[in-house]
Amino acid sequence: MSAPIIQLDRVTRSVSSGAWTLTILDDISLAIPAGQFVAVIGPSGSGKSTLLGLMAGLDRPTRGTVIVDGHDLGSLGEDEVARIRGRTIGVVFQSFHLIPTLTAQETVQVPLELAGRTDAARRAAQLLDRVGLAQRGHHHPVQLSGGEQQRVAIARAFASEGSVLLADEPTGSLDSRSGDMVLELLVGMNTELHTTLVMVTHNPDIARRADRVITLADGRVGSDSLSS
Repeated sequence: MSAPIIQLDRVTRSVSSGAWTLTILDDISLAIPAGQFVAVIGPSGSGKSTLLGLMAGLDRPTRGTVIVDGHDLGSLGEDEVARIRGRTIGVVFQSFHLIPTLTAQETVQVPLELAGRTDAARRAAQLLDRVGLAQRGHHHPVQLSGGEQQRVAIARAFASEGSVLLADEPTGSLDSRSGDMVLELLVGMNTELHTTLVMVTHNPDIARRADRVITLADGRVGSDSLSS
């Protein structure tokens, strides 16, 4: 059996202020194989977004190890983690995180240029076409609807052609029609490119689409089950 693409070993994340300590995640161990679609569910405050942030290398564990594609993220410097994220991990946030001064084309093209792609402009246009925005590349975020902005964010996340895609409530701020479109894009592109998808969601319909559902409660894994 091949090594998991994402592995957490006894991960704890705490924040302290004086004598007061809040434990957000408590002794989490998980192994996620390549190609799996995992939904992470649980009530607000259960640690879902923190878990995703650790997998993305955007946060570091207080204790334990987070290994993604063979890299122990906690043992590396910020620059090396950023390089790994640029070539291995795509991230989609609920609030889009688009830069207002960049067009849709530029938003997708910049990470490709940073990765040294000589065909960055062509590849960015292809990705925008794949998410149904071929004619909107010259538009800035303010000129796009929420669903369109999220589709730009998806195209940007897939630009690295990495092995891992992390999505934090990607449909949470969208209406049902836009949310359904974004979900279909994420699942469809994930299948096409054979990536591993970990999605934080409150939506039980999305969870039912996943290969595996992990439930967090009070910073711990409450349940971890494969879909039937």
